Amino acid sequence: MYFRPEFWDSLVVACDYIVEGDNNNEIIKSALYYKALSYNNLGYIYDIRGHVENALKYNHKSLKILNEIGNEFETTRAINNIAYIHYTQGDTNLALDYFDQCLEIQKRLDDKIGVARSLNNIGQIYYTMGRVEDSKKLTMECLAIRKAVSYTH
Repeated sequence: MYFRPEFWDSLVVACDYIVEGDNNNEIIKSALYYKALSYNNLGYIYDIRGHVENALKYNHKSLKILNEIGNEFETTRAINNIAYIHYTQGDTNLALDYFDQCLEIQKRLDDKIGVARSLNNIGQIYYTMGRVEDSKKLTMECLAIRKAVSYTH
């Protein structure tokens, strides 16, 4: 059920009805948040099915809404997803740009686990680019953060 786009499409429609029919800003913001998460899930489904254009389209829709409602934490997830898609498509420079954006926001939010994740992702790109020493440095930084916060995943 969760891997059927129709499920998430119906949630998007439900969120639209809430946004159109309510005048409570908190309810509207919550509906938009769940709409963004639905788009994010649609992006994931299309990505694992190999539909890259749709995956990017839905991740960008999610990112736009999250920016509009000011949810920076979830914004980093959307940016990370977009970066990962570009990375898997071989566009390491564009992926690096997105991962860098993500890292900056995570640092500002003091999201240590997110920072570690982004450092790891950037390190992987550096390794792919042949920048082994830079990759090693970021990987060690990532491990130090994870150890400091007792993160084991």
